[in-house]
Amino acid sequence: MNEHEDSERTRKQRPGVCHRCGWTRPVSKVGRADRKSLSTSFRRLCDECIDDLRRQRSAGKSTDAPRKTKLRVLRHRDVA
Repeated sequence: MNEHEDSERTRKQRPGVCHRCGWTRPVSKVGRADRKSLSTSFRRLCDECIDDLRRQRSAGKSTDAPRKTKLRVLRHRDVA
């Protein structure tokens, strides 16, 4: 672990329900920047879910993700 990950481990925790897995355990508040970096919208997460999201993010970097394609209109209709 690097220094940045260690600093995130020392977050203030409180008893509650993890918004991702639903288990009752100590949860940490996830800030806006962290939600963006983890690609999630959950605000309160347990340590296991945070670790899981980090692993998914690091695994996603090594593989080529499929590009988003624009949906094409199948039928173009003019509305009067």
